[in-house]
Amino acid sequence: MEDAIVTCKSKYDYETLKRFNRFHMYSKPMYKIVTVLAIFLILYAIIVPDELIIRLVIGLIGVVWLLEVIFLPVIYSKKALKTSALQAGAHIIVEFFDKKVKIETLKGEETIGNTTLNYSDIYKIYDTKHAIYIYVSSNQAFVCNKANIEGNYDNLVSMLKEKLGKNYKKKG
Repeated sequence: MEDAIVTCKSKYDYETLKRFNRFHMYSKPMYKIVTVLAIFLILYAIIVPDELIIRLVIGLIGVVWLLEVIFLPVIYSKKALKTSALQAGAHIIVEFFDKKVKIETLKGEETIGNTTLNYSDIYKIYDTKHAIYIYVSSNQAFVCNKANIEGNYDNLVSMLKEKLGKNYKKKG
């Protein structure tokens, strides 16, 4: 049996989910637009000499939008841990082989999910400072915490660049 080039064991805890949700949401253009718009509304409310009530309403809308952008990843992470039996405390083992990626989801000692992907089946991989996010669609990903990588990370990066081309992205 072929040995994995790299193995990564990650626990889906609050910090991991928060970091992923923050990355996932902030990489969407809509959140960038909402952030800029919220800041614009706050500045408008401060600078433009309109009626006080109009300025307060506009400023309040800007503040609410900005707070939403900041705290939504935190809220989603807490909700996911409370409502999803799969995510709460699950361990993910990701094994990168030459021709495929095997992903196993464990809850305690029990395997609750098993996925084998060819590299052509992977939507995108984002390599960030703390984790590698393996997207199987635009909204579904598996998390590989870099602190838990066993094997040669540089060899993995070279292989992912070769196999995925523009679908491998280094962020941060």
